[in-house]
Amino acid sequence: MTVVVGGTVSPLYPCHETTCLQEPHSKMNLPSEPPERPTLGRIFSRETYERTLKEKGPNPDVYVCYASYLAEVGQVMDSLEVLAHTYKLYTMTTDKLDQVVSKIVEYVRQDWRENGHCGYRNVLSCPCCWGVLNDPITLPCGHTYCRRCLLKEALTTCRVCQYKLANLSNIKVNVLVCEVVGRWWGGEVKGVTLRTQGNNLVNNHNLQAAVEVYNHAAVCAPQDHLLLSNRSHVLHTLGCAEEALRDAEAAVRCRPEWAKGYFRKAVALTSLGRFEDAFISFLQCAVLEEFNSLQSIKDEIAKALHRLLKRLTSSWGFSMDGRSSHHCHSYFPSPTCSVPPESDSEDSEDGRQQYLSGTSALPEKVPHLRKVLEKFKHEMEKNKKASTGYVRCIDLDKLDKNDFECTLCFRYLYEPVTTPCGHSFCRTCLDRCLDHSTNCPLCKTSIRVYLAERRSAVTEFIEVAMKTVMPNECVERKRQHEEEMDELAAAGKDPHHEIPIFIATLAIPTISCPLHVFEPRYRLMIRRCMESGTREFGMCMPLENGENGYADFGTMLEIRDIEYTQDGRSIVNTVGSRRFKIVSKNVKDGYNTASVEFLQDDTIPSDSLVEIHRLHDTVHQLASHWFDSIESTTKRRILSHYSLMPSVEGEYWTIPNGPAWMWWIVAILPLDSRIQLSILRETSLLRRLEVIHKILRCVIIQQCDRPAVTASQ
Repeated sequence: MTVVVGGTVSPLYPCHETTCLQEPHSKMNLPSEPPERPTLGRIFSRETYERTLKEKGPNPDVYVCYASYLAEVGQVMDSLEVLAHTYKLYTMTTDKLDQVVSKIVEYVRQDWRENGHCGYRNVLSCPCCWGVLNDPITLPCGHTYCRRCLLKEALTTCRVCQYKLANLSNIKVNVLVCEVVGRWWGGEVKGVTLRTQGNNLVNNHNLQAAVEVYNHAAVCAPQDHLLLSNRSHVLHTLGCAEEALRDAEAAVRCRPEWAKGYFRKAVALTSLGRFEDAFISFLQCAVLEEFNSLQSIKDEIAKALHRLLKRLTSSWGFSMDGRSSHHCHSYFPSPTCSVPPESDSEDSEDGRQQYLSGTSALPEKVPHLRKVLEKFKHEMEKNKKASTGYVRCIDLDKLDKNDFECTLCFRYLYEPVTTPCGHSFCRTCLDRCLDHSTNCPLCKTSIRVYLAERRSAVTEFIEVAMKTVMPNECVERKRQHEEEMDELAAAGKDPHHEIPIFIATLAIPTISCPLHVFEPRYRLMIRRCMESGTREFGMCMPLENGENGYADFGTMLEIRDIEYTQDGRSIVNTVGSRRFKIVSKNVKDGYNTASVEFLQDDTIPSDSLVEIHRLHDTVHQLASHWFDSIESTTKRRILSHYSLMPSVEGEYWTIPNGPAWMWWIVAILPLDSRIQLSILRETSLLRRLEVIHKILRCVIIQQCDRPAVTASQ
């Protein structure tokens, strides 16, 4: 049984070795706005050019400017007809077409992209050469390339996602991808080896031997577009244009959006004298090209167009050299083209005047050119349909599902990631290992760089391959992971769902609590809180006489921000929220968990509100007075850590934890943590205010007595 994976691509052209062109993988690589229009197009219009030609007569410079303007505004057919008319009247050279060809290429490329024509990248192929992955290297962004492509192209960014690359020489071959590719597409891999041998022979100018090696490679990999392109090039060099054309056309059929295939095809067509088809193929190449310079392609298009127009107009009648009239230069900017100097022959001048007098200065319709342009459009539409159908076949008889098992959890890989040493694991499994060690779990190679860069990009090849050949298993594995995340996300919703417990200090509601997390168990706990989306955990103070070594009351901490260090430690900024009472205690994966009951202040009867208000205002005033009396240095330290005292909320008696200023005072008072714990567990606002009132009075009295004691001594 065979399955296929859809997708497609695009590339350019050195002589022997394939230069890789990237696929137009998404619209984010396409220009968001049309290219800037030159000044010429804004100043003149079609009517201006035609009026000038009628009044001043034919002029080659004006014709070229006119054709350039028409191409720029999208009237490519009219532009070609103007050129045909110019060729009819004058002897033109290739360099005079550069300006027009550049505008034509810019317009057709923009039109192709604005109409939603973008490539379909096959994720099981190299994004650079679009062939089978040979010595696959997985980048930190998760995309996999051939090693040779990476080194040969000297990429600084990933061609798929634009991720900036560095230290590529330190990345090892992806072990799993290499094994899978060798098993599924062994013939193509062997073909790559033979193709490389053929390329070396070409570099040594042994062309005939190279063709023989390419022929052997074609038996192993008949659909290798790179091989077909290289053989086409060598055959063309040997003068076998027909054979070169067949290989080029086969390469185009294999990869309809690969620009280099059309380049090879156009070169062969040119040698066969099929200039119209060559012009079309060169133009297709220019439209599809993504990463290499277009200038060399534009030069070839100019040559092909020159041959086409020259042949087309050669049978139209009188053609001659001429020079623009001197007055025309005052109306138009000097174009790139110029014409040969006027002949001194009197007969030539008489003939010129006689011919031009009977010729319209305005171009006529050229049905043949219109057919050429229609054929180009038709070919591009065929390209679009063919490109969406590109597939890479996988023989399921060669599938071994054990290849895709994680060596850490012994389940199928989920969100597979690849280390710089080339080994692949579930992302969560590797993260847990890195909590304890910075070495690869398999080969023990240091992967500090992986840890320092906080990489988490999934290896695209492995993920797509698994979803293609074993979709049911992937769905089941995803379900297992989601159940685990749902369990973590439900923490604290009821007594059956435990919350993670961090044992370190006494956290207080509304008060910030920065943490330095370095223990492996707590690194795992914090990561799970983030991945599940809860972004909170319980904080309890340690107690020697408490069950499991910590208090039975605590506060939930909400994670506001995390800063990671290069060795995997983290600085976690949190703030206290809900209070809780522990119902039962447990341990999970090394860290403590607990079933809890969340605490709220008791509802205050309406007949007690007056007493609450009176006591609240008294305690608040006393707390403000005490804080104002604190020594300035101590006060600055308190403010830098806890900020200003919160203002009194409206209807503070209805807030589940009471007024925020009260917790602020509890946090800064010089109290033993056990006293703070007794205040934290109290659910009566009235009793909490009474306790704080009593503490404040004692603290103030002590501050007043301290100078007197010092004076008596």
